[in-house]
Amino acid sequence: TGKPKGARVTNFNLCNFIESLGKRILDHSPQTGRLGGIGKYLNIASRSFDPHLTHMFMAWRFGLAATIGPRMMMLGNLEQIINENSITHFGTVPSVLQQAQLTPARVPSVVLVTVGGEKVSNSVLDTWAGDSNGPSAGPLVLNAYGPTECTIGCSSNVVDYDSNARNIGWAHDSATAIVFAQEVFGHIGKQVIAKRGQIGELCIAGNMVSLGYLSRPEAQAEAFATTTLLRSEDNGKPLRFYKTGDL
Repeated sequence: TGKPKGARVTNFNLCNFIESLGKRILDHSPQTGRLGGIGKYLNIASRSFDPHLTHMFMAWRFGLAATIGPRMMMLGNLEQIINENSITHFGTVPSVLQQAQLTPARVPSVVLVTVGGEKVSNSVLDTWAGDSNGPSAGPLVLNAYGPTECTIGCSSNVVDYDSNARNIGWAHDSATAIVFAQEVFGHIGKQVIAKRGQIGELCIAGNMVSLGYLSRPEAQAEAFATTTLLRSEDNGKPLRFYKTGDL
């Protein structure tokens, strides 16, 4: 969204994203693993919006048919498109679900919906929620979070009746979420992991953190850093992380 940042996301980053999100999906939607050669993943995201890569590569990861069409036609007739094509998987921003007035009952072929890119409303959560133990009936809904700098999405929450709009869930396997306190005992800039209930900045480390920005050294120095508080399990080096700016 906004002016392109020029984030240098690598093939290694993307492979880690695909595998970690794929595991999260299969952990909560075993049915997805049985739909290879049968299911269809609808891609309605703009090509300028990185989730379109999710819809394309996850379809291939699970052996689903990647389904595309004129974007404005799909957005204007989303329920009809889903039902006429027996779509099983799709993702979008929460406002599209709300505007289309979609409900699980109106799109019975759907087994997975991912939402992200903006804050999800309570009405969308209520409409698509499963029971308190997860979505026992109807589709699995994942509320996803992640900046482009960390390869599309680095955490997700399984939507159920206990969910709230602020819950971005657990970090995916290839990512580590860290909250650094902004100020501790007056020492501004000192890296200290925030305690429970303490305000801090959400930072993301791990194999989905991109190389940084293309030809923007000042912006890169502000947004990316390393910490000696956590070290790589592979080589013991300090972890490199991205500062999301989210408190």
